[in-house]
Amino acid sequence: IIQVNNNKWIKIFSYYNPPTNKIDLTVLLNESLERSCDLIIMGDLNSKHVNLGNSQNNESGHVLLDILNNNNLMILNDNNPTYFDSRRDYSQRLDLILSSAELFEKQLSFNVLM
Repeated sequence: IIQVNNNKWIKIFSYYNPPTNKIDLTVLLNESLERSCDLIIMGDLNSKHVNLGNSQNNESGHVLLDILNNNNLMILNDNNPTYFDSRRDYSQRLDLILSSAELFEKQLSFNVLM
């Protein structure tokens, strides 16, 4: 937890979701809501959905869309892919940074650095 000013807190999480698992952010979201602080979740979420900037969908992608919509979370990433496989000329947007809507409004810029 980071205290931004006397009464504002931001909780930052790093999260890895293995490709074969269904994403589950319940504990992180509940913990943040209990303390009523803003939230940043970043990591390799392995959640694929065309609405998330991928060419295909998986179960985690559907679940993540529900999480975003039901918890007022936003994706900070731009539309650039974060995973590249040059052997198959294949790219996906698997590494994401999510934030509460209030923090999203304060974002200045986002870039994928290679």
